[in-house]
Order: sequence, then C-alpha cells, then structure tokens
Amino acid sequence: MSLRTIPIALADAMAEPTTHDCRLWKIRPRLGGAVFGLTSLDVDVPFDDGSADGEVTYKAFRGYAPYAIESTADLSVDNSEMEVLIAEYEVDGFTSEAIDRGVYDDARFIEYLVDYTDLSKGKAITNSGTVGRIVKVDNMVCFPETRSLTQTLKQKSIIELGSNSCRATQGDERCGVDVEALFVATTITEVGVETDRVFVVAGVGVSTQDSFYAPGLYRFAVGANAGKSFEIESYDGTTQTVTLLRPTPAPITTDDTGEIRDNCTNLWAGYHSCDYYGARLNFRGEAFRPVSDTSNLMAAGAGSNNTGQNTPPAAEA
Repeated sequence: MSLRTIPIALADAMAEPTTHDCRLWKIRPRLGGAVFGLTSLDVDVPFDDGSADGEVTYKAFRGYAPYAIESTADLSVDNSEMEVLIAEYEVDGFTSEAIDRGVYDDARFIEYLVDYTDLSKGKAITNSGTVGRIVKVDNMVCFPETRSLTQTLKQKSIIELGSNSCRATQGDERCGVDVEALFVATTITEVGVETDRVFVVAGVGVSTQDSFYAPGLYRFAVGANAGKSFEIESYDGTTQTVTLLRPTPAPITTDDTGEIRDNCTNLWAGYHSCDYYGARLNFRGEAFRPVSDTSNLMAAGAGSNNTGQNTPPAAEA
C-alpha cells in the first residue's frame, strides 16, 4: 500500500457524497519536445502545478482513460495502463509520427488528482515516472506503458558486479572524458540500400582509417532523426561509409546532418581503451583479475584483452 499526501481541502472534497475529481497527466518528452498535458475530464483543464512549466492546459479532446494503479509495499513494480487517442499535433498529445521517432521514449510524466470545480484545493500526486513502450492500434489509439519510480529503483541495483572491463560509460561523471570534444561535424552525401542503417559521411576532420569509428556514435542534428544517437557497427574509412548497429526510426536522407565520434572499448589497454583516452585513473573495473575459463565463468569482459593486443586500424595514408 502506497501512502500519498493529499491537501486537506481536496481530501474533504473527495469525502463528500458527490465528488468532482479528475486526473491530469503531464508529459515531458525526453528529446526536447514541448510539454503537454492530458485530462480524463470531458473539458480542458488549465492548471499550474507550481513547477517551472507554469500553467499547462490539459487537453480533453485527446484525453486519456486511466486504469487502476496497483502498488505494493515490497517495492514490486507498480502496474498501470492507460488508453490515449492519437493526436494530430504534438502540442495536443501523442502523435503517430513522434511515437515512431521515439520522441516519447523514457519521457518523464507525472499524474495529478484535482477537483476541477475548484483547483485552488490543491493536487495529489497519484503516479510518476517514465513512459515505456507505446502500442499503437490503427494509428487511432495508443496504449503507453507507465514505468514508476519503484521500477527504476528495482532495475538499477546499488551494487555493481565485478568485471574485467570498465563499468563506466564514456563521458559520464565517473569516466571524466570530454566526449563533446571528440565529435566531428558531418554531412550525409549518400544513403545505402538500408536507408535506416547505412550512409556515407563527409566533413573536415572525419577519419579515413578503417574501423576508426567502430566502436563509435553518430548523433543526428538535422532531419527526422534529429537529437538521437546511434551506435556504429562498422566503418569503412576508404569510402567513409557508416553502418549503424540498430536502424533509425525514420529513413536517413542526404538532407540530414550530424556528428560522429569514436567510442571507448572499456578496456584497460589497447586501441580506443581507457589508456588511449588517458582515463586510466578513472577505470571502473578489475582489469588484472585472473580468469581461468571464460566460457564457463561468463564474467563480464573476461574475454577481452587488457594487455594491448586490441590493435589499431591501419595508419592513415
């Protein structure tokens, strides 16, 4: 059973024989989209929750039907579902195109309970967390998965398992490497047969070494995939052809632009390792822990070479 703080005025109103409560659902897209709100009421509800967002109009035309929220005291994952009409414009709610582009992936949300006849009675927070998988039905209705904060807590353990490779992500506060300085601006000059994975780049400073950007990242700046980053599976330095590990939500075009950079292998030594980036002092792993049988132990990073045999690609001409 979860305990929630409810303003006295709102609690008194909910105790009356006839109630006037409704739910307000505010979503903040992760990729910089506009904050928007939906309501379970049949009319729009302008409401200021006291945050920096100011007053938000919670739309009824593309509103949502909330389902029951199930919570337990043992930190089990909260279960909740909702049904939402797909909107035509992003400011009105979930659009089909934005769902396909992943705009709402991991978007933050918060759900309030208010008295729509007197908003001054305050609000009660009924749920909060992030938006997960969104299922579309005939491009008319969608069912967003709501992930609570307890789910995040349960998925991310406070105890790290041991590994021969570094457990930090390059560029985070534990790594300390300035990854923004590694990015090189590019234009896309050609798109391959797989229009969502393969393309040719050009730009001042782009490496001509084979596999220089594998591992690596490509971040789209202009185009339908703007704001999203993708891991690179392979890189042909001669033709400067990039092949992404996973397909993009929208097809890549020659009008797109972006940035490319190399990425760390998370190894102690070798090419594109912590040593290569001068980050050994921040190495988060046990590089010299003896491993007797990699195939049986299945230890993270045990099959990696931390003695420098991870050789660099051929030198540039």
